[in-house]
Amino acid sequence: MTRHRIRARAATITRGLVAAACLATIVLGVPAALITYGTNPLSSDLPNWTDIRTTLLRPDDGTLLLAVLQITVWLLWAIFTGFVVAEAVSQLRGRTLPRVPGLALLQQPAAALVTAAAVLVAINTATTPLHAAATIVATAPDDPEAVPRTVAEPAIQEAKPATELPRYTVRRYDSLWRIAERHLGDGLRWREIHTLNADRLPNPDRIEPGMILLLPADATGLDHTVLREVAVRPGDTLSAIAQRELGEATLWPTVFDANRGRIQPNGTPFTNPDKLHAGFTILLPPTSPATSQNTPTAQPPTAVSPSPRETRPPTSTSNPVLETPTTQPPPASTTDQQGESHEVTMPSGAVVGLSLAAAITAATTLLWIHRRRRYQPRPIEQLTRPAPLPESVRTLRRAHAHNTSRDSKPHATDPASPAAPIAFTGHTEIQIDPVALRGVGLTGPGTHAAARAVLTAQLAHHQAHELEILIPRTDFTRIFPSIDDQAVPLPENLTIVDSLDAALNRLEVEQIHRARLLDDNHATDMAAVRAADPSEPLPITLLAATPEQRHIRRLTAILQFAADRDIGAVLFGESPTGPTYTVGPDGFATTRAHEPELTTNLRFFTLSGQDALDLLAVLAEAQGSPPVTPADDITVPVEPVSDHETRHGFPESLTQQSPAIDTPEPSWTQHSVSLALFGPQKLTVHDTEIATGLRTKTRELLLYLALHRRGATQDQVLEALWPDIEISRAKDLLHAAVSNARKVLRGATGQPDEKFLLFTADRYSLDPVVFDVDLWRFERALDQAARATEPTDRLDALREATEQHTGELGAELGFEWLDVEREHLRRRALDARTAIADIHEPNDPDRALTVLEEAINYDPYAEDLYARIMRTQALLGRRDAIHRTYRLLQARLAEIGADPDETTYELFQNLLRTARSGSSPPRQH
Repeated sequence: MTRHRIRARAATITRGLVAAACLATIVLGVPAALITYGTNPLSSDLPNWTDIRTTLLRPDDGTLLLAVLQITVWLLWAIFTGFVVAEAVSQLRGRTLPRVPGLALLQQPAAALVTAAAVLVAINTATTPLHAAATIVATAPDDPEAVPRTVAEPAIQEAKPATELPRYTVRRYDSLWRIAERHLGDGLRWREIHTLNADRLPNPDRIEPGMILLLPADATGLDHTVLREVAVRPGDTLSAIAQRELGEATLWPTVFDANRGRIQPNGTPFTNPDKLHAGFTILLPPTSPATSQNTPTAQPPTAVSPSPRETRPPTSTSNPVLETPTTQPPPASTTDQQGESHEVTMPSGAVVGLSLAAAITAATTLLWIHRRRRYQPRPIEQLTRPAPLPESVRTLRRAHAHNTSRDSKPHATDPASPAAPIAFTGHTEIQIDPVALRGVGLTGPGTHAAARAVLTAQLAHHQAHELEILIPRTDFTRIFPSIDDQAVPLPENLTIVDSLDAALNRLEVEQIHRARLLDDNHATDMAAVRAADPSEPLPITLLAATPEQRHIRRLTAILQFAADRDIGAVLFGESPTGPTYTVGPDGFATTRAHEPELTTNLRFFTLSGQDALDLLAVLAEAQGSPPVTPADDITVPVEPVSDHETRHGFPESLTQQSPAIDTPEPSWTQHSVSLALFGPQKLTVHDTEIATGLRTKTRELLLYLALHRRGATQDQVLEALWPDIEISRAKDLLHAAVSNARKVLRGATGQPDEKFLLFTADRYSLDPVVFDVDLWRFERALDQAARATEPTDRLDALREATEQHTGELGAELGFEWLDVEREHLRRRALDARTAIADIHEPNDPDRALTVLEEAINYDPYAEDLYARIMRTQALLGRRDAIHRTYRLLQARLAEIGADPDETTYELFQNLLRTARSGSSPPRQH
């Protein structure tokens, strides 16, 4: 947990303690003081009417004023205490107490104190720290089909399709109770109306005149006829739909009124007729001549160009909720209209979407930054390489890179929706929002694989402060059997609680708190509350758990009215309030819906246990947690770099394994082709840059071969550059890239017979006689520095290395295989710069300080650099500079949501003390 979250929680607890103390002082302390020093209202010695009359008629000596004050205080205390009791009862029931006119000065403080004090209810049942929690062995079987259902199966009534459901237009002073009582004959049936309209009416207490509500089929006394459904196509407008379906474009206002407030595929309500999303299923009134003739002509909304990623998603799902049927369309968003598959097949055979690949790619970027932050420079003789990321992560990185290479805009999720894509319809991703749907249930043999993917996608899609998932320990052990939460770091917003009771306690308190915030801010959703007070920690909160029969009432009470408070659930079993999906081993799912398109095409993302372990570890490290193993490096042997390469750049032993190749040395100038790889890739011939003609894959091939100066086999090249392509097709692409490079270079150099890219002994390589590569000069200088025996020779070689390193390797390139190589060379350059500073520090600390400050320009997050700078500044007696350096470190790390390490903070404090006393600071060894 980061420091800002710890501070936020501490502040919340402090407010709760202060509120509880204030309530105790007012509710108990005030009457105790009045009884002790004043009048007891229950005493038998109270004055009678004669005493009161006598007191009022005689001159007041202060007794009357004191009595009036005492009575006033008693009266105010009674009113305030009544509000406290009423607020506590209403919040426990999840309701909002109506405002009492004229008593706001007493009611509002009472409400605020009760809300703040309610936080303390969950303190003892909140989360257990991972390092302190005892390991609990799950006794539930791995097969979800073997787990007995603990949720009572409701009596399933066949849900009526929308074409059979009458509609009702809300009038002034209406409530769901009044509507049910008037048209269904029983006010208690208001829940059925709310269930049918949950997509547009998350809060049953907030209905507005003009809203169109669906009613059960047995509703009577209605003047309105039934509605029918139609799916919005890409490019549709309301006027176009009205023309096509109703025969009159001017009827579009009627269509808009019938759908105002309904949830669209991107999870947002339909409130603007100009913002109509493809895939949205709208309700249409029936055509009638009377309607057409009586409808005034209106200016139709302007046509809106469809998003390039909008296609038609599934329409809606139906799910029996408790004893009543309900129809609930899942807020879903698609990402492509070109018919391209968004599926990514993992090495385990599991399937996820491109949206998860994009999120994991972003997380790996942060992961490498945090690894840079923790890196400790080493002697240049100690050659190590960063360990590669797991194959599952690399698969997603490649899929994302391939997707962005064929489309200038990556397939991203709709930014207006808080939900992550977790399923497909056909080959297109959709968002199913467990908040808007008031919980989603998963059953069947594929429950665990789908649950792992759903939770991982939610965590990857949100930043740590935007989402919190609560999961009981037994469920965590069952869903993630490959993960030991005591040994493996997890994302900080994945919170393991002791039990479902503890999770429900947390949700109940959070629901009360958020209901009060909505009321105080006169807001309809949490987005408005966050906008009013950005400092308030209000993440989307999801419960991930197996529902048990004894918890159904509490769970239903929480989820029934939780959508506008950003609280939802992913349940491993039947959902009492939202849709339930039966998931097969391959992820394909069915529901009790009556929409064939959805039930035949819906497929959830899936992840194996090892996949989930790999991805959660990446997300945790991207948030700043240390890697799974303390050392993320692998040691490699030092390979000397020769100053004079052979014609083909291979060791002598290798060239002897194949027949000698009689290739004449070029008559034109050697090293005339210059390849710059540090910073933006740049290829020049005789100081003229080749800016056009080279394909992207050709540039990638040049980079790969430059990194493998001794050559790479055909299989190695194919595995790195075309890993997911059939072998014969990949060979063709390799040959095309080689031909493209040779053709462009021959034209630029005027050497039609030159090979440039050599193929010898089944190995591809760049001709070292022709090519001059800054990477090769960098490695050669480091090798000379490592072998130097004289300090001046070592210093000159190190300077040469740093002069060659002018930026990150392939700075503008995003190839997956490049991550490890880029990080390896960045570390080697940092080792060289710190080695130069170490040489200068004893005799020229100013020069050492300059070198270290220049190093920060290349590596702004390396915490060890700032520590070295502060030590050198202390040697120079620059106390103010130490302050500035530490503040700069804090600002840089804040960019990635991190704080300086405790050892760095202690060093900072020690250096300030030694600078003040005039003693010498400690040196680093």
